Amino acid sequence: MKNKLLYILAVGSALSLTSCEDYLSPESPSSFETEYVFSSTEDAYKMIMGAYAPFAQDPYTSRMSNVFLQNTDVEENSAPNAANQTAHRIGVWELNGGALEGWSDIKNAWSNSYLAIDRANQCIQGIKNSPLYLSGDADMKQMLGEAYCIRAYWYYLVCNYWGDVPFSEEPSSALNAGTSTRVSKDTIYSRCIQNLIDHQGGMKWAKDLNGGVERMSRDFALGLITRLSMFRAGYSMQANGTMVRPADYMDYYKIARDYADTLIQAKKHTLSPKFAEIFKDQCEYTVNNDGDMIYEVAFGKNQGGDVGWCIGLSVEGGTYGAGTSYITFPVSYYYSFDKKDTRRDATCSLVRYKTESKESVNGVVSIDPGKWCRLWLKESPGSSSSKSTGINWPVMRYSDVLLMYAEAENEINGGPTSGAIEALKQVRRRAFDATEHAEKVDNYVAANSSYDSFFNAIVNERAWEFGGECLRKFDLVRWNLYGEKIEEVTSTLYNMGKAAVGIDLENPEVAQYAALPDVRFYTLVKGTSAITGKECEVIQFKNDPFTKLEEDQYPTSTVSKYDDLKAGSGSFVKLNWLSGLMSAKEDDKGNSITDDLGNKIYDPCNLIRYGYKGYTGTDYVPGSGVAKSVVPYLLPIPYSITSASDGKLSNDGYGLVK
Repeated sequence: MKNKLLYILAVGSALSLTSCEDYLSPESPSSFETEYVFSSTEDAYKMIMGAYAPFAQDPYTSRMSNVFLQNTDVEENSAPNAANQTAHRIGVWELNGGALEGWSDIKNAWSNSYLAIDRANQCIQGIKNSPLYLSGDADMKQMLGEAYCIRAYWYYLVCNYWGDVPFSEEPSSALNAGTSTRVSKDTIYSRCIQNLIDHQGGMKWAKDLNGGVERMSRDFALGLITRLSMFRAGYSMQANGTMVRPADYMDYYKIARDYADTLIQAKKHTLSPKFAEIFKDQCEYTVNNDGDMIYEVAFGKNQGGDVGWCIGLSVEGGTYGAGTSYITFPVSYYYSFDKKDTRRDATCSLVRYKTESKESVNGVVSIDPGKWCRLWLKESPGSSSSKSTGINWPVMRYSDVLLMYAEAENEINGGPTSGAIEALKQVRRRAFDATEHAEKVDNYVAANSSYDSFFNAIVNERAWEFGGECLRKFDLVRWNLYGEKIEEVTSTLYNMGKAAVGIDLENPEVAQYAALPDVRFYTLVKGTSAITGKECEVIQFKNDPFTKLEEDQYPTSTVSKYDDLKAGSGSFVKLNWLSGLMSAKEDDKGNSITDDLGNKIYDPCNLIRYGYKGYTGTDYVPGSGVAKSVVPYLLPIPYSITSASDGKLSNDGYGLVK
C-alpha cells in the first residue's frame, strides 16, 4: 500500500514558521515559535512535511521535474515554427532561455525552489537547537538528515537550471539580502556534499523508516552524495559562457565511487525483476522499499502529481480523464535500442489512447513515454480529471547508483574495473531475456573494455535505462556532450528522413536507413489492449517499424484518416513514418516545388530545423557549415529578482541566448 504522505496538505502544518515568498524579501520567524515547534518529534515531523510541500506545487510537478528538461537526444518536443518563443515552455525547449526572464513560470520555479530551501534551513536550525536532538533522539537525527537532503536536492536543481546562484545555509531571518550575489555552484555542491556526509549516518534506511522511499532516507542520502559528487566533478556553464570542469574533479569522482559503493554493499536494494513493473507499480500506488526506487516524490491520490497528465502515455479522453504528454521521444531514440531490449517497448509507446476503450497512434516525432499511464490507476479519477493523478515521481533509482558507480570507477582507474563491469552487467541483465545474456550482456560489456568505449557504453545505457525520467539533460551538461548529442540526433533524424524520401542514397550515412519503412499502415480491430489488458479497439499495424513495404504491398482498402476507421472493417490508414521527418516544399497554390530534374525539394521537419535553435542562434541543419557553439542550457534569473537586487544579480554572461 502507498503511504499517505500528502505533502500538498502539509503546507498548513507549517504555519507556525513563516517562509520567504522570494529569496530577496524574507520574513522573520519567531524564535519562540521555533523552540516550541521543535520541542517534540510530532511537531518537528509536521515541519519536515512542510519542507517537502514545495515538491507538490506546480513549478516542480510539471515544470522542473520534467517539462523544462527538453530538448535532448532522448526527451524532446517538436518546435512548431521558426519564431522566437517568449513566455512559453517552447522557449526553454528551443534553448532560448535568455528571452524568458519575464516569464511567470520561471519566476514561480525560482520562488518555489527558494521557499523549499528556506523551509529546510528553518528545520535544520530548529532541530540542531532542539534538546531532543542534542540528547541523541533517533527520530530527530533522521529528520535533520532529511532537511539536509531536501536542501541539497533543491540546490542541485537551481544550480543545474540557473548556474551560480545565491546561497544560504541559514533561515531567512538570518539572511543578509546585501550579500545575495551569485555563489559558485562548485562551492554550493561542496557544502551540500559535506553536510550529507556528516549527517547520513544518523538517518534510517528506507525499510526501517515510516514512509519508506517516499521520504528521504539514508539510502537516498548516500545516493545523493553520489549524484552531487558526479556533478561537482563534471562540466558546467561559467559566467564567461564557457564549459569548464573544476581542477579537483577527480577528488569528487572518488567521493561518488565510495558512497555509491557504501550503498551497494549495504544490500538494501535490488533491481526489480521486470523493468516495466517499476512504473506500473507507481501508477497502481504500490511502493516497494527495497526494490528499484530509492526516493520517489509522494503524492496523495487525486491530491497532487502530474505524472499521467503532462508525462506518460497520452489519453485524449474517456472515463479516466485526459492527459497529453508534453514529453515525447524522437524516432531516433526508439531505433537506438537493441531490438531485444525489453526497455524499448516499456519506455517508448507507438500508440496512445483516444479513450480507455480505443487506441490511437503516435507520430514519428511524438512517441509517448510508456512508463506511466493513467489507465493503470486502480480506480477511475473521473472523466473530467486531468492533473493530480497521485502517481509518484521517481527521483532516484538503484540502477542510477549502479551506473554512477561504474562511471566513477572508469574515470578513477582510466578504464573499467571488475566492480564497474559487474555494475553495468547488473543493469543490462534485467533488460534482456536470460537466453540473451551471453551475447547482450557478457559479450557486449567485454567489447567495451577501454576507458573511452566503456564511458560511451555508460552514456548509452543511461539513455536506455532512464528515458522519460528526465535525467538526460543534466547528464549531457556534466559530460559536456550536449552539443555533440544535439548534432547527432538532428543528423540521424535528417538522414532517416532523406532515406525515406529517396534523397542522397549514395551517402552511406543516409543509405544505412534505406531499409526502414517510409510509411506504415494501421487499422483498428476489436481485441485486448497489450497495455491495459482490457477489451479495446486495438491499433494493428500492417508493417512493423523495421519492415518497409513496396507500393505493390500496400493494402488495397484505405481511408484517409483515423476518424474514418471502423474496427474490423479491414481498411487501413497510411501513416507517414520516417517520411514524416521531411516535408515537400510547395508553392502558394499547393503544388510541389521541384529541381531542374523534376525531383521534389524537401525541408526537414520542424524538430530538426528549430527544436534546438538556441544552440547556434540560427536555423540549425546538419551539414550546413554552422560553427559549433556552447549549448545555452541555463534559464535566466527572473527579472523581478534581478531588478530588486541593487545590481548584485544579473543575467550577464552564462551563455544565455535571446
